[in-house]
Amino acid sequence: MSVENYKQLLSELGQAVGLPDLAPDKDNYCCLGFDDKIITHLQYSDTNQVLMLFAQLGVIDEDKVNDIYPRLLKANLFWQGTGGATIGVDDETREVLISYQAPMQFMDFLKFQELLEGFINTAELWINTLEAVQHGEGIPISPKKSAKSSPASGNDFPNIRP
Repeated sequence: MSVENYKQLLSELGQAVGLPDLAPDKDNYCCLGFDDKIITHLQYSDTNQVLMLFAQLGVIDEDKVNDIYPRLLKANLFWQGTGGATIGVDDETREVLISYQAPMQFMDFLKFQELLEGFINTAELWINTLEAVQHGEGIPISPKKSAKSSPASGNDFPNIRP
């Protein structure tokens, strides 16, 4: 896939959600906000022909590290609770991030849409999970079950904003 195909996919997404000028910047980067909760970063690498997606899930309170880290490690094991993405934690800030890398060789709009939707759904699940644990609540949804389910296809997107 070329950078032109990546730009075309973003343009089609923009048309589908009412953002006709949606396009990456000069570095092939694009940032989208979903439902005022999830900021998803997209970065296309022309060198590797892959699309990288990442999002911040939250910051772990120091006193909750021992409650949250085992859940994150379990979810990362064979990607069983991440929908194929990887969750990581910045050691210094305790910021939790989710990332995914997808080859773009055969990416069409339907696959792009499903990829983005699945990533957003998984990020939202983990944002909710981390918030619940931080506040001493139980896990709202089983991350393993929800993150493994196939993303829905179609034109329904969460409320996207650039």
